[in-house]
Amino acid sequence: APGRLDWLVAGFGLNVASHPDVVEYPASDLRAEGASTTARDMLEAYLASFARWRVRWRNEGFAPVRAAWTGLAVGLGRDIKVRLTDETLDGRFRALNDDGGLVLELADGSLRVITSGQVFAIG
Repeated sequence: APGRLDWLVAGFGLNVASHPDVVEYPASDLRAEGASTTARDMLEAYLASFARWRVRWRNEGFAPVRAAWTGLAVGLGRDIKVRLTDETLDGRFRALNDDGGLVLELADGSLRVITSGQVFAIG
């Protein structure tokens, strides 16, 4: 049915107690930043929050999820690098569209919607 969410793939990473030293972009972890949480506590909190947002998405649609995410998004309006399977793009992070795609403004002013890839803040 239109508007029905049949499946969702979500991926994230969070360095809780350690982080890699040799990476393309700077990295840190919660412990190094002064937090005393455990990986288990973080996972439990994440799953509980995800469950609440999933119910809200189901009941109210994607708009409130998009608004909350956009309000907290790091890099909105800034230059980012997006690594796709077969190319890397540099551009400005303009928005999250109504379907959850990242709207990237390329150097020539054109817009490209990214639905899967690795995103790195560069500016």
